[in-house]
Amino acid sequence: MTPEHFAAQFEKARYESMLSRRWEDLRESERQTRTSVALTALTSCGLADVLLAAHEDATRAEVFEGLLAQRDAEIARIRAEHSQDIRTLEAAHTEREAALVAELADADARHTAQLADAESRHAAELARLQAAHEAALDQVRTEHESQVDRRRALRDGALAVPSAVGLDRAPREEAAVA
Repeated sequence: MTPEHFAAQFEKARYESMLSRRWEDLRESERQTRTSVALTALTSCGLADVLLAAHEDATRAEVFEGLLAQRDAEIARIRAEHSQDIRTLEAAHTEREAALVAELADADARHTAQLADAESRHAAELARLQAAHEAALDQVRTEHESQVDRRRALRDGALAVPSAVGLDRAPREEAAVA
């Protein structure tokens, strides 16, 4: 409300309440004169400046209200964008996590298969080496038993010992056995 508007409204209210007449019944020049006198009174007592400052404050408040509405709309827009970004990132994270879990499961399966294959090859190699060792051990035992039997036979005189004398003669035990 400007000081001029306030003066007009004040004078209208004063005129209608004091004289019990309608403001519109006055001529335009009378209304302007009364409003002008009221405005001069408001200006001389400093109330016009107060009213003007209040009017300017009200105008600024309207501007600020508009700016606040714009700011609130901008904040809401940014929040919506951030929420969408978060949902997008969460979806990407979930997909990446699923891919990593699948990759890890594949690697684990490959490792398990390689381990089983290595264990199988190791068991086969161990069985082969054990069989070869047992065969070699059996051969050594057979040779050892053969040598033990020959030594016993020599000790017991069952085999003829070739001598330098009478190489053409057969040993006595062989002749007796024959």
